Amino acid sequence: MQRLRHVQIDCTQFYATFSHAKFWTMKYRILLLLLFPAIAFSQDMLLKADYFYDSENGKFLQDIEVHVKGNKIAAVGKDLKVDLTKTTVKDLGNVTLLPGLIDAHTHLFIEEELHATYYGFGEAVVKNLVNKSETRRALEAANRAESYLKAGFTSVRDLGNSGIYQDVDLRDAIKEKLVTGPRMFVSGPGIAAIGGQLNKMNIKYQHLEEEEYEIVTGAQEAIEAIRRHVLMKVDVIKVYADNIPNRTMLSVEELQELTKEAKRFGKRVTAHAITNQAVWNAAQANVDCIEHAYVMADSTLALIKKKGIYLVPTYSSRNVSDQLYTKYGITDTLRRKKILDRSQKRQSTQLFRLYDSGAPIAFGSDFYSKTSFTRGEAAKQGIVAWLEAEVPIETLLQYATINAAKLIGEKVKLGVVKKGYYADIIAVSGNLEKDPKAIEQCVFVMKNGKIVRLD
Repeated sequence: MQRLRHVQIDCTQFYATFSHAKFWTMKYRILLLLLFPAIAFSQDMLLKADYFYDSENGKFLQDIEVHVKGNKIAAVGKDLKVDLTKTTVKDLGNVTLLPGLIDAHTHLFIEEELHATYYGFGEAVVKNLVNKSETRRALEAANRAESYLKAGFTSVRDLGNSGIYQDVDLRDAIKEKLVTGPRMFVSGPGIAAIGGQLNKMNIKYQHLEEEEYEIVTGAQEAIEAIRRHVLMKVDVIKVYADNIPNRTMLSVEELQELTKEAKRFGKRVTAHAITNQAVWNAAQANVDCIEHAYVMADSTLALIKKKGIYLVPTYSSRNVSDQLYTKYGITDTLRRKKILDRSQKRQSTQLFRLYDSGAPIAFGSDFYSKTSFTRGEAAKQGIVAWLEAEVPIETLLQYATINAAKLIGEKVKLGVVKKGYYADIIAVSGNLEKDPKAIEQCVFVMKNGKIVRLD
């Protein structure tokens, strides 16, 4: 013990000598790390910007500074006092600082050509399964993940269509810094009734559905599916309350057993539901969240609000719709404009209705189509859709930050720029309060205390 005590004293003296300002060079840092690898160094950083978004209170502020220490936020406020000998100051100037965005509904492992209807999705699933190896799909997914991060999404919730737990592997690869991407919260294969989403599938090839979905028949198989997912360490359970266009549906009893078993293991359940009946069934089963909900009666919406179930509506902007109609040969500008105006009016009415209802909402893009945008940029068009519906930017940003973080988990330290939270911070050009479309102009991205983009 006495010998160990001397070593500890010597180490302290050695560290004190080399911590002196005149020795504090990269050469000595490297030497010290080589001699004493257990001693860790973290570069403090002070971020300054003209504008700031407070997601917790849904307010825009000015001249707020953020002190980042390691991978956490140490302080937020005006004129923060920091040790300038240990802290790098980055004055970003005419930008708005805000929490890293969270996309609560992504599909990194799949891509389809733009379709005029939902019915083509099953074909896209089959093409990905048959035409691409698992390695190819993984490489494409990694590329898309990086594009999300560059676009300012520091976290995503990836909900199936990723083969057999390939999303779990990508999540872990990002954690281990094998590839670059946002924090991932994944579901593994979605749990579905017979047929999955493979519409018009010849019965001879029905086995393909098991390469992309967890097919269950009855309550016991539903319970077994949950236990497999828990074994594979998924973050969230995804169930298909309906499988349009196949129109096969899990029963309310099956949904209830799935939810009950998932919650026994501390897993949240989110339900894919397109029709009003499916949304109602999922709500009756007490799921935590409902995805899409394109058709929903007022009584169903009221039930969701009463139960505190989150909604993740998934829409995209006029920009994407224009590419869709152009692809399908509508070159007459006036005709295309009329179609877009009509489509946008319906969409905006629905989005504003959901906003006006006061139901819990988190942002999700559900984007998986091939466009001129990168996948991350395309996901941002989902935010633009809400802006087109004239939903206030202050509220919309809450959907894509603090609300999405709460949906992922109450103890997740994300979605807010606040002391003790993870340093996932982005900046967009200019004053976001005055120019909401500036959300598309990301110029700075920090994830886990590390700068990954600085334009």
